[in-house]
Amino acid sequence: MGMLTEAELQTIIAEQSRQRETLARIAQGSQLELNQHAPRVENATSADAEMWLVGNIGFDWMTGGGVTAADVVNELQSITAKNLTIHVHSGGGDLFEALAIYAAIKNHPAKVTTQVDGLAASAASIVVMAGDRTLMARGSMMMIHEPKGVTIGAAADHQKSADFLNQVADNMAGIYADHGGKRTNWRAKMQAETWYTDEAAVAAGLADEVLSAPAVENTFDLSHYKNVPPALAQARTPEDLAAAAGSAPVQNITINHNYGPGASASAANEEPIVDPNEEPVVTPQEASEPTGQSESGLSVVSARLLIDLAEAEVLAIA
Repeated sequence: MGMLTEAELQTIIAEQSRQRETLARIAQGSQLELNQHAPRVENATSADAEMWLVGNIGFDWMTGGGVTAADVVNELQSITAKNLTIHVHSGGGDLFEALAIYAAIKNHPAKVTTQVDGLAASAASIVVMAGDRTLMARGSMMMIHEPKGVTIGAAADHQKSADFLNQVADNMAGIYADHGGKRTNWRAKMQAETWYTDEAAVAAGLADEVLSAPAVENTFDLSHYKNVPPALAQARTPEDLAAAAGSAPVQNITINHNYGPGASASAANEEPIVDPNEEPVVTPQEASEPTGQSESGLSVVSARLLIDLAEAEVLAIA
């Protein structure tokens, strides 16, 4: 893999800035606030407190938002209530951020109820397991799967990463077993990427009760998962929001954090094979771009940059 030139790096930075501005316009047109992903707490010093964890688990470099462990720990320190309900609505994110949030919730002296308001997928399902009691809103869902990572190096490096990911997966399975019981083969459920409806989560032991309150609408792009239920696959995505706001769709490359689609990349992010003898075809959209490069081309370069920065270190994500 070749090194990026300074001009290419500046182009990437400019493109990421443009994408952030587009996201801001989308948020304004849709009456959304991109940075409203930090934990929100109400009645911290009363008898019954509530906390909302909504959005990506871990820092989201695309939006500057995300629910980080540091923010959750800071908010938990301010809560003196005896009872704490933590509402979760998240498509997943950084596994180790989720484990840190899990530990912080477990160590809080309050009696904690975790409640899935819409979706608790991937790393977010680990956060939900921290509750003394877990509730599912009517129509909400939970998903568990194997952790994923990126490795650059020789065969020995990939084998080391595989061994590490198996250790991480066993730890995750142990957390699910603590809540759902040890009779279930949780690694098998994770390997199958299992989606649980509200009632199925209760039946599996991952939740204790289904509430009558309806689930909130899903707005996460779940196309990177394999077995997404049709009802969630049709949910509003960032591309839908962009179309509604009259802006061009924004490609969201999330290598460092979210939940990749396994070993194979999506077709949208694969580098095309170009015949050197073939005359290049320039589309009207590409011709109108000042950089002379399409968004998909820049996304490939962005992905290369992130992989370079990984420096053969496995990035455990779920």
